[in-house]
Amino acid sequence: DARKFFKRKIDFLTKQMEKIQPSLQEKHAMKQAVVEMMSQKIQQLTALGAAQGATAKA
Repeated sequence: DARKFFKRKIDFLTKQMEKIQPSLQEKHAMKQAVVEMMSQKIQQLTALGAAQGATAKA
């Protein structure tokens, strides 16, 4: 009886994981895109700041 209960529980959890996996993958991809974009912006701002600092000293 307990085995049947846990078998049902495992099946239920497996189905729930399969349901949410696509949305989690999409969220992960969006997060990666945001991180990449922020990294690019930081590099641009750093380069711009360095260029402005160099022109200010000259």
